[in-house]
Amino acid sequence: MSAETPGIDLTVEPPPDGAVPVETRRPTRLYRGMGGLLLRLEARARAKGSRRVRLTNALVWLLVAAAGQVLLTGPVINEPLSLEDITSAAGEVTEHWIAHDVDARFELERTDDGRLLVHVEEQITADFPEGVEETGITRTIASHYEGHDLHPRVTGGEFDGDPVEVAARVGATATSLTWDTGSVLTGRHEFVVRYTLSDVAYPEQDASTGRLQDLLEWDILGPSWGQGIRGVEMTLIVPRELHDALERTPRAAMSWTLLADATTLTPVSETADAVTYVVTVDQNMPPHTDIWFTLRFAEGTFTMPDPAPLYWVLVVGPFVPLLLLAVGLLFVLAARALVWNDARGRAWFVPQYEPDPRVPAPLASRLMRQVLTAPLVQAISDGHAGIGERPITRIGRIAWRTGRPGHLWPEWRTYLFAPAWREQFVRKLRRVPRGIVRDVFIGATLALTLVQFGLVRQLSYQVILSVYWWPLAIVAATIALALVILVIALSARPLTRAGALAREHLLGLRLYLEQTRMDERITLRDELLPYVVMFAKPRRAREIVRRLLDERGHRDPGLRAGFFTAARLGVRAAAMLAVVGAIVVAAALPSPSQRSAPEDLAYSGDLPGSRGWLVSEITADARLERTEAGKATVTVTETLTVFVEEERDTLPQVMRQWRDVVHGHDTGLEVTEVTVDGDPVPYEQRREEGMAFVQTQLTRDWGGEHTVQIRYRLTDAAAAVQQDGRWYEHVQWTALNEGWRDAWSWPEQNIERVAMTVRVPAELRAQLHEDSGVLEGDLDVEAPGLPAVTSGAGGEDVYRWELLPDADGRWTYEASRDVGIRFVFPAGTFADVGQESWWLDSAARALPTAVPLVLLLGAAGCALLGLILRLGGVRRVSEPGLLREVVRWIPPWFALAGSILFVWRTADSVDDDPLFPLLGLPAVAAVVLAIANHYATRRRS
Repeated sequence: MSAETPGIDLTVEPPPDGAVPVETRRPTRLYRGMGGLLLRLEARARAKGSRRVRLTNALVWLLVAAAGQVLLTGPVINEPLSLEDITSAAGEVTEHWIAHDVDARFELERTDDGRLLVHVEEQITADFPEGVEETGITRTIASHYEGHDLHPRVTGGEFDGDPVEVAARVGATATSLTWDTGSVLTGRHEFVVRYTLSDVAYPEQDASTGRLQDLLEWDILGPSWGQGIRGVEMTLIVPRELHDALERTPRAAMSWTLLADATTLTPVSETADAVTYVVTVDQNMPPHTDIWFTLRFAEGTFTMPDPAPLYWVLVVGPFVPLLLLAVGLLFVLAARALVWNDARGRAWFVPQYEPDPRVPAPLASRLMRQVLTAPLVQAISDGHAGIGERPITRIGRIAWRTGRPGHLWPEWRTYLFAPAWREQFVRKLRRVPRGIVRDVFIGATLALTLVQFGLVRQLSYQVILSVYWWPLAIVAATIALALVILVIALSARPLTRAGALAREHLLGLRLYLEQTRMDERITLRDELLPYVVMFAKPRRAREIVRRLLDERGHRDPGLRAGFFTAARLGVRAAAMLAVVGAIVVAAALPSPSQRSAPEDLAYSGDLPGSRGWLVSEITADARLERTEAGKATVTVTETLTVFVEEERDTLPQVMRQWRDVVHGHDTGLEVTEVTVDGDPVPYEQRREEGMAFVQTQLTRDWGGEHTVQIRYRLTDAAAAVQQDGRWYEHVQWTALNEGWRDAWSWPEQNIERVAMTVRVPAELRAQLHEDSGVLEGDLDVEAPGLPAVTSGAGGEDVYRWELLPDADGRWTYEASRDVGIRFVFPAGTFADVGQESWWLDSAARALPTAVPLVLLLGAAGCALLGLILRLGGVRRVSEPGLLREVVRWIPPWFALAGSILFVWRTADSVDDDPLFPLLGLPAVAAVVLAIANHYATRRRS
């Protein structure tokens, strides 16, 4: 703050007659209150020593920022443990005793309020070698798991059959159980501990179905087991009510080093109240062995606990910096209005007839914050002072630019970096409001933003940011508020009293210019012209100067030179956007070259549940019909003989995929039912890789051989297709996509039979075109003809064909192609068959080739134009203007964009692809001509 306190009039000079009061905006009561607090803070800081207080403030915010840095880069506070964390927590071997055997007994209980309790009894038989001075053992169990506090509670312990106290040391994520006998142990001893764990189950999405389950997955040895083991027996007791809620057969698994094994569990005893499972491992195991069991219950089987207090701290935490910054925004606005406001002058002004000689026009435009007219004021003032060459031409050019959208940034740049801006501070007309208030805003904004990043990073381990978007939204809001506060705090440049008096003089001069209509009778050499231009609106200022130049006969044709018109900006934007678009297309879209084809995701084995099942036989029965509305429909019943493997960790799911788009027309494939051995099962239908996709959502193990039936229909099967200048209607059914043989064949077992049946009404068969036939490979391959037709029930014609392996049970390569049939009918056979989809599909197929070709030819054409004009001596190629923009910007950028798309378009093409010469030659020509044109049309001094 300066010596002048805002809000206090330091002058007692009474206003003369006719004085105009300076309009001041009266702050609201809230702003006055906040401004008063900030003023008292500044006054108290000055009273205690401004430097000492500012250093203390800087130290406080540096400490806050350091805390944010620790949250951002340091350890995660109480990171929730998962089973993977537990099984991978092995450190160095600390074996001072050997576990001869471990017997663990787990008994599940669901409380009255639905919570899960696990009662555990562990019996550890330990061998203590000679020379090892151990007085007991320590056992570590998890106490925080998958975001749940397990509340471990020891209920009893024994040592060699005698009751002892087992000390429990509870940590943030683990609890240590210690038996201390007080004397050195040798030989074999038996340790027993009983404890209870709460809320071990947690919600988890099943990978193969996408459905939520209540998952109980527990490592019986815990996160730290540094002893070798000679045998383990685990007993699992599940109450009948919980056993009935299981969606999968319980499983157990073990692993150490690079070895692992897993198995499904079989009950050893069943009663009306409980089912008991026993797992026995009777082999030597090294330290840090992991043994765990998995139980998958239906969603909602257990009541999940409320989030831990830390979770709520992290959830609420990000709102604290956001709230503080929101309050800070209000305070910084109050500071701008009351603490960093302009000093008071006389609070009135009278008409002034002459400029203040101490405040030249360029400096006056800064005092009045006339950004858009400041460059023109500077040019006119320089012209009056005889500064620079050809001042009239310079004034004309800047006048042409004044108020144009294309020159907003140059005008702001000139306004902020011209000497007149700095001169305000040299003459002490404006000040930089340094002080504790400004320091608080800058330090708090930077420190709180860093803390916000740290809190969200910590929260990301509690909340999945890819699912819950609000933490990221909070970060974005925090950054926005921080930027606004910093801009307001750093850009405050209030007027001093001298500046306020100078501004009042300028207000009086503006009043005089308005009263005398000076803008209509000013001359080009009048000393008031800069002030008339300064106080006018940008467009009006441009008109005034253009009129004065016209009156003096100064109509230089080069006035427009260098002016960024919308057309020039558009050319540059189009050139750069072409490259950006080419990069985005090449990075995001697959190359539509000859060898690339949509991948059948159901055959890839990449999806959870897509492995572990094999189709040995498939029959498909399709019926083509014409509905009462005249549309073509195809109803299909597909029967699969499926063998499913036992004991798969991820439950196998039947997946099928069909090409349901014919020449751009969506045939409306709709799955109506999926059954396994005659029983309906849940399924999900969606689109994958541009095709219809269906996947079962079975939740229980179903190993063995089964009969799966899938019923679906093509609700709008007819597609318009143009061939040889004539329109036809195609009804195409693709039963199997290319790759079915490899997906459903194992080394020891192949597909045994593929049979297809299509039923067609006799009236439709009579209209079939000769191009109809079964599919053979890709959709664009000509159909080889229809199979033999037989008569069926109801006057239907039946087409049957069958695919079989050779005598050795092997399939040829061709057998892996598309299996289906295409019927070709004359136009008008079916109702509502639109041609738009065919045109759109044709355009979509042509665009990947047409777009790079157009870009390359456009680049070559513009470059050739530039070379011709340059060799012809046309001056406009060397002068700023639209023509120069076209010949300078279009060739290099379009050539680069076209070359990128050329590489993308031909990335997977074969050597004899005609696209190589079609696009390659224009690419070479465009690049060569663009380089030559770049050097030919460059400016020469």
